[in-house]
Amino acid sequence: MENQQLVNFETLVAVVGDDSSLHIMLLKKFSDKIESIEAELTVAEQTGNWKAIGDYAHKYKSSSLAIGAETISNCFLKIEQAANMKDMAQFRLIKDQLFVELRKLQQFISELDN
Repeated sequence: MENQQLVNFETLVAVVGDDSSLHIMLLKKFSDKIESIEAELTVAEQTGNWKAIGDYAHKYKSSSLAIGAETISNCFLKIEQAANMKDMAQFRLIKDQLFVELRKLQQFISELDN
């Protein structure tokens, strides 16, 4: 099921217990950051700031994993690795995949209230 791929709720339960309202709050909090995550990575890419790219990837790798967004966390891991190698082609490839996954997650989270 696609939603299970977007968010592993077992991870959320392990991190914060099985309070579904808390899960939704944490997911929405992450969702609210998606546009700034994309903007931060884009600016860092445009300026060739590998340190910022690596720092952002490291930061969001952990927070996405904490909410059970394992595919997104894996993308951040790969971006962090690309930043360490200063591999722009790999970074752009993974960044594009990341942005697609972030939008899917954002859509999924927006539907949680409905």
